[in-house]
Amino acid sequence: MNTTAPASSSLKAVNFPSVETVLKTKWVSNVSRHFPLNATYVKACVLNAFHKKEGRFPDGSGDAAAVSQLAADLLGENEVTDAAFVASLQSSVSHLCACAGAVLPIMAAVVGGFLAQEVLKAVSLVGEPMQNVFVFDGANNVAKAFPVAMPKKATPVPAAATTSEVVIL
Repeated sequence: MNTTAPASSSLKAVNFPSVETVLKTKWVSNVSRHFPLNATYVKACVLNAFHKKEGRFPDGSGDAAAVSQLAADLLGENEVTDAAFVASLQSSVSHLCACAGAVLPIMAAVVGGFLAQEVLKAVSLVGEPMQNVFVFDGANNVAKAFPVAMPKKATPVPAAATTSEVVIL
């Protein structure tokens, strides 16, 4: 087993946008044939916006109308016009409200495993980092990673100085 660290010439900077930048980026700007708009990400953004506005998560069907209106507003702001996607999101609002504050042990295991893998890559300098947004749908046990473009004016941060932020909604 070779335990020698790679030569310093193989070090490279890894740049990721901040969580704030990711949340402010228009959703359609990151959609491509390989990375379609992710429904779990959109739902997380809707819950995040509700939490910022109300200071709490939705508490069941009593907040469904407010969450539905907020989802419609966010879809419009982000130029999402796919009727099937909009209808699917709107039909899942009551379920989203009912489960918004739930704590699922499997989420901790999946997200923790993902983060541990990324830390090992950073420490060992082996392998490429995953895309810069990771979402896990606990209802369907599906994890997705996808890119969000760095803004043009972003200042690159060396990999050694990068901090990771995780938002679990």
